[in-house]
Formats: sequence, C-alpha cells, structure tokens
Amino acid sequence: REPKEIYLTLTRCREDEFTCNNGMCIDIEKRCNLKEECPDKSDESFCWTVNIPATYETSLPPANITKSGDMPLLVYMNILIQSFDNISMKDMVLGVMFRLNLIWRDQRLQYNNIRTDQ
Repeated sequence: REPKEIYLTLTRCREDEFTCNNGMCIDIEKRCNLKEECPDKSDESFCWTVNIPATYETSLPPANITKSGDMPLLVYMNILIQSFDNISMKDMVLGVMFRLNLIWRDQRLQYNNIRTDQ
C-alpha cells in the first residue's frame, strides 16, 4: 500500500465557517459557490459533489443495506404527462409524451459539499 499525505489544519474558525489554506475564516455557505472568497482560492478547490469509488460497478443495482439487514431499495417515481400526441379510437392507439423521473439513494457513493439551500 502506497503512503499518502493527509493535511490537517488547526483552526480558530467556528463550526459554521470554512478555514482557507492561509488560515482566513469565511462563512461555510460561501464554500463551493463558484466565487473565490479566500485569497488563496482554497474555498473553490475539491468541490465535486459525488465521489465515485474506483470499484463502483455501474451494471449492478444499489443495495439497501440497513441495520436490520437487506431491504428492498426505495425508488421514488414521478410521471409528468406532457401531451397526448395521437388518439385513434378506430385503431385503439394512444400516443403520450411523458417525462419519467426515478430517484433513489445509492449508498456506494459519497456525497460532498451538499448545501442546505439546494
């Protein structure tokens, strides 16, 4: 296993503040807001939202692992009917344009820098 460097920062900043690499404190809400608030621009570094592990397998569905064991994965579905394009009573045909949204939580992913106002 290769050694890796980990940087630790001792800070005087409060819990609701971000510590810039130069020691300056800024409001935590200004972290990763696409505006450089720290003079050293450290508030905009490492701002990716999702860490996808190297071992992530896209062909496998996510599991729903809980304290009580494996449970069915909760998938939330939303269907928005946008229009009825083709209605033929004679042929018994109905053409529908719709948008389907599926939402689920993948526990294999690590989420970072998620703001409370988004």
